Amino acid sequence: MDTTSSPAATFTELLTAVRSLAKEVAAVHAPSVDKEARFPHESLQALKSVGALSAAVPRELGGLGCSMRELSQLCAALSGACASSGMVLAMHYIQVACLARHGAGTPFFDGYLRDLVRHQWLIASMTSEVGTFGETRTSVCAVQRDGDRFTLNKDATTGSYCGHADAILVTCRRDADAPPSDQVMVLVRKSDYKLVQTTTWDTMGMRGTCSPGFRLESQGPVEQIVPGSFADSSAQSMVGHRRGRLRQGCGLRAPGRAQGRGHDPGQRGAARRSIDGTAGAAPQLDDAGR
Repeated sequence: MDTTSSPAATFTELLTAVRSLAKEVAAVHAPSVDKEARFPHESLQALKSVGALSAAVPRELGGLGCSMRELSQLCAALSGACASSGMVLAMHYIQVACLARHGAGTPFFDGYLRDLVRHQWLIASMTSEVGTFGETRTSVCAVQRDGDRFTLNKDATTGSYCGHADAILVTCRRDADAPPSDQVMVLVRKSDYKLVQTTTWDTMGMRGTCSPGFRLESQGPVEQIVPGSFADSSAQSMVGHRRGRLRQGCGLRAPGRAQGRGHDPGQRGAARRSIDGTAGAAPQLDDAGR
């Protein structure tokens, strides 16, 4: 563990530790985080020290394998002290859930998640893009494969804490010939990419998520392309977590209908089924959020 404290060995220990750091660290720095619209570095360092960033990693890969309900309790404990810190943690858990469910069984992603437990890496996402008008289920950019390497460049309208993350999950078209809705996710690590900030971030509320626009230029090995389609990852994991208990744990009520243009009603239904546990054709999230 690359931190100064020992990680929690059980969920109960972790929840106690997060409640403590929320009071002693997050709450202390929340005023400056909000006033300056700055990233909550102190909260994230404290979370890393107790192993909170790997709570969603499956037990077989070294994590605690926490359920969505347990993850929401961690986010709620933190959000009561600093909303920005709670949102960053919740968004990170969504990215980890996507990798754990959709990258599971591949040597690269299994190894990456094991390393995340040890290093407590923070993962961001980049799903928005100039030209899609807020519709995350379409992409303009495409991943370009050249042998065992890829190139991926994207102009994003927002990128929550991308400037402070250790890796970013990026959505894009499967290849240059793919239609806008045929998307995949690509994990780009800090050593893989360059970011150029293109807009400012001066909002009301949750200012510490630091979500301006960015232009991304990246290259890496093709094994970092998440297997399957983003359509499945979005409906089964990403939207399910956003609409479910993680969002509620941050004090945000899940909306009754999707925001933005062109959302697929079937996708919304799959997300609701994954949260409620009702029967349906879409694969269900289990208690570990996988």
